[in-house]
Amino acid sequence: MAFKSEEELNKAFEAAKANLAIEGMIITKEMEKINKAKVTGKITHEQFITLADAIARRELT
Repeated sequence: MAFKSEEELNKAFEAAKANLAIEGMIITKEMEKINKAKVTGKITHEQFITLADAIARRELT
């Protein structure tokens, strides 16, 4: 999905975070940063997967 502005992207992320919070899940600032980078095309899908995996493994310990 393409966002017309940074504000629109931020609103979408806030809504997504609220929905996840209802389910008892949280998005860290680090995960939010890489998600936004992926959505805006600053990183590739492969880079996103690598970064998300590293973050998840670090948070499990």
